[in-house]
Amino acid sequence: MALHGFTGARTSWCEVSGAVAAAGSEHPPLLHTLALPGHAPGVPVPADFGAAVDQLALRLRRRLTPPVRLLGYSMGARLALGLVGRHPALVSEALLIGCHPGLDDARARRERAEQDAPWVALLRREGIAAFVAAWERRPLFASQATVAAPRLAAQRAIRLAHDPEQLALALERLGLAQMPDHGPLLRRPPLPLHLVCGARDKRFVALGRRLCAASPALTLTLLPHAGHNPLIEAPAALAALLLG
Repeated sequence: MALHGFTGARTSWCEVSGAVAAAGSEHPPLLHTLALPGHAPGVPVPADFGAAVDQLALRLRRRLTPPVRLLGYSMGARLALGLVGRHPALVSEALLIGCHPGLDDARARRERAEQDAPWVALLRREGIAAFVAAWERRPLFASQATVAAPRLAAQRAIRLAHDPEQLALALERLGLAQMPDHGPLLRRPPLPLHLVCGARDKRFVALGRRLCAASPALTLTLLPHAGHNPLIEAPAALAALLLG
């Protein structure tokens, strides 16, 4: 079961699914996907992060027979980590791409909320097109300058199709400022956890190394030639990891 990132959709995994199919494995894994709260019609944003995790757990049970191999990217990885913490019986192992474990002090949470507030205001004040144009200029996504134009166009189309109010609610209620601190969970995970980062995503590479240094139970894989979004920057390498 795969969970996309903020501003993504179930179709954000298409390049990875295609690469898995093209690999010609005798028994390729079936990549099931779920939309995050606020990212599809009929999938509302619950009141808080924990309620969102519980909503995903219920939807996962309806789709598949647990335990499942769980994949998550960015916000989807953080929600996947929440599932490991709140519903470990649903998960056999988890692969977390560009995952933050949560902030461990109130000051950091306030600062993050202050950073997110202008994005929320932009969504509500100027709408989805203005938000997407600004969001795609973030330094975090600079490595995507070399991604093929059709992939970037598909990503932009996904973003532009979202309801701005629902995205605003997702950022307000499910953003890093509202996520519980899962650092203790990562130090003693109840099941196998694998961290994945694009090698060019310096911030998350450093974070992943710190997390692995604190917990020998974790593994970290770096995908060459990729930044923060391996789903479009390195889908073949990510598919190979899934098949390995």
